Formats: sequence, C-alpha cells, structure tokens
Amino acid sequence: RSQFVVYVDVDMDAEEMGEDEEYEPLTEESLVERYDSDHGDEDEEAGVDMALVAAPAGLIVPDGVSLGPPRFAAVKNTAGFMRIAAAEAATTGSHHEGSREIVVLYRYTRFSRTWSGRRGVEACRRTKMHWLRFAVPPAGDMASSLAWAGASLSPLIYPGLFRRELRDLWSGLAAPAVTAAAIPPGAARLQVVVDAGILRREDHTAERMEHMRGALEDIMGEAWPEYYHVGMELNLPEPVRRREDDGGGAPPPAKRRRIVAVEEECCLCLDPLESGLAAWPGCGHVFHGGCVEETLAGRETCPLCRHKLSDALVC
Repeated sequence: RSQFVVYVDVDMDAEEMGEDEEYEPLTEESLVERYDSDHGDEDEEAGVDMALVAAPAGLIVPDGVSLGPPRFAAVKNTAGFMRIAAAEAATTGSHHEGSREIVVLYRYTRFSRTWSGRRGVEACRRTKMHWLRFAVPPAGDMASSLAWAGASLSPLIYPGLFRRELRDLWSGLAAPAVTAAAIPPGAARLQVVVDAGILRREDHTAERMEHMRGALEDIMGEAWPEYYHVGMELNLPEPVRRREDDGGGAPPPAKRRRIVAVEEECCLCLDPLESGLAAWPGCGHVFHGGCVEETLAGRETCPLCRHKLSDALVC
C-alpha cells in the first residue's frame, strides 16, 4: 500500500513540535478519505450548516406490505440492512393518477475503532441521510426498475472511495426482491429503506464488523427526519422491443416504445439491439438493459445526449 509522510518545517520550535513526538504516516486511503465526496468535517468544525433538503409530504414514513424481514449483508468493510415494502398507491405528489414509483430512503454512517481503546466501534462522522424518488415508466416493471434505481445510487449518493463495495452490498440485499414473484402484481409503489455502515479499512476485523452490525440494528430503530442531505426525483429507463416483435401477437400497450430500425446496434457494446432493451427517459435513446445498468453505476446522463434522469420529462 502506498504511504505518504507528512513533513514538518525544520525551523519549527522544538518546544512546539516536541523532540520525541512521532507522526503516523498517512496511507493513500486516509488522503482519499480526507477529500472524499461526502467529507463535511471541515464545515462542521467551522460552524457552517450543511444545506438540507425537506422531504415531500408522505415520503418519510415507511408504509405498505413488508416483503419479508429486514435483510442483512456485508461486503468487505461495508454492511447494511434493507427493508422493502410494497403499496398499492403512490405517494402524494406523484405526477399523475395511476403512476408507479420506487422511493429509496438511504442513510449511511462511517465507523472506526473506539479511540478510547475499548472493544467495539464508534461513529466517526455525521450520518448521511438521503431520499430519492424514481418514477417508473408505464411500460416498466418493478423488478428491473428496482435494479436500475439501485445502480444509479452510486454516482448520486455513495462516497467515491467505497462505491464498488456499496454497489455490491445493494445487489446482495436487493437480489431476493428483484424478481417478479417477490413483488405483488398490483404494487404501485416500492419503498426501500437502507441503513448502511462503512468501517475504516485499517480498522477492519471480523469482531468490529459484528459490532458495526449491532450499531446498525440500533440505527434502524431511529425515526427518519424530515430533512435530508440529498433529495431527488428521477425518471427511470423504459423497456422497449423491436418492431418485428409486434407481429403475430396481441398489440402492445399504447405507451410502449418501439425501435424503428431493427438493424440498429447498441452504441455502448456494439452488439445488435435484439432483446432486453431500454430507452433512456426523456431523449428515448435505446441501449441494452445491461448496458444501461452499467452506465447508471457511473453517471446519470445519457451516453449520447447527456440527458439526466433528474431532468423533467416533456409531455
């Protein structure tokens, strides 16, 4: 592992520095954490209030029918619980009657070893709380939409140093629910509540991971606030099919998109656009669903025109 040494000015007074004082080398991880995307310690120490976002009415209380008990998973130095509930009606503030949505309430806490020397872990930064509401398109299904929503969290709310681990953590937690059988057919709303923990890599041990799990169980019982660090409303991609697939069967839903040219190729993988396709919301550019998921893990913009999931749709 690369290490960086902090050099001290040689002209410094010995009394100020301390002749026998030793300085711990900064690891590469420590430097990256210092300037990570969620680092707000400088603002907190300076007394600067972080900008918070108010949640829309009806969003902050989990409701609906629970899809099983809370699920737990751990990936390397990250761990978390996920609770999923399904409801037949979307929340107040949805775009139109009959709309469907996925609401994600995600909070994560950084943990480290206890600096007092006691066994266990302690929170070393402020817990970050986020809400994101994803509008599911008319032709979309909840299972694939949940996978796309989960992938998009990476560039939107995950700290950069742990994006891979948190993506894998989401996949492990959501996998049982990302099936058509697990989600009620009449569900118009899924609410996903995640409580995640990130243990400093240099403090990572099996015992401390167990202590972090216990701390997360306590956090799960805490009420969700009315204000969040990130609050967003986004649109999800819509499944599409080729024009030649329309023949010989029942007509597709009127709002389902189609690809005009069946010989088109996916501009991301260069394979023919044959099956498992999805159109980007707003612009309608079509890609393979798997390519869309990989793209969302890195950015929320269309690879062709830079249209964002958070951009308003033009009716």
